[in-house]
Amino acid sequence: MTVSIIIPCYNMREYVGEAICSALAQTYVDKEIIVVNDGSTDGSLAEISNYRVGIVSKKNEGLAAARNSGIKAALGELILPLDADDRLDPQYLEKTVPLMKPAIGVVSTDMVYFGTHSNRLRPTHTTLSQVTQYNGMPVCSLIRKRALEEVGGYKSIMNEGCEDWELWVSILKKGWQVAILNEPLFFYRRKPVSMASTMNRGKMIEVMKSLHPELPWSAR
Repeated sequence: MTVSIIIPCYNMREYVGEAICSALAQTYVDKEIIVVNDGSTDGSLAEISNYRVGIVSKKNEGLAAARNSGIKAALGELILPLDADDRLDPQYLEKTVPLMKPAIGVVSTDMVYFGTHSNRLRPTHTTLSQVTQYNGMPVCSLIRKRALEEVGGYKSIMNEGCEDWELWVSILKKGWQVAILNEPLFFYRRKPVSMASTMNRGKMIEVMKSLHPELPWSAR
């Protein structure tokens, strides 16, 4: 199966080359790499142009819209969203693609934090009832494109940073299953100030309740 690695980039010139190199270094051969330049003003496009990758340029409309633009341009049956300041183990695709059986919509791996601090997260919440309690799956997970199309892709959610959480819920509601590989294959950069560090769980819960009011959301 062909995999399309989608890298949205907004003013990430300092890091995007590292993300692209980790995608190019994949040992899995049947892949394409699409970088979405989301209206960057810091010279990111010049940096991206140094690499042999597909480029989609658009005005800045946020992360969800950037990912959706890349997915629309993708030719692969499988999609791997990779943020421009993160990176992959060279064997990420080689080890995850075989797990994409017919009923599987998403394959996640362990996530390793690097940067301001280090830690390792093992995904454990993978059923619909579990995911309404806690979003434990990495943003960078292998996704079946058909599952993405069935739910209309990523939703732009008031800049609350829970687009990936909403996506997992929507995909699981469609009956797709999640497979987990407990190997450290995705590396998530932690910076002094990042979207992850400024998220407000209370606000995210309220947004998720408004989008999926029939589900039992946890307030913790």
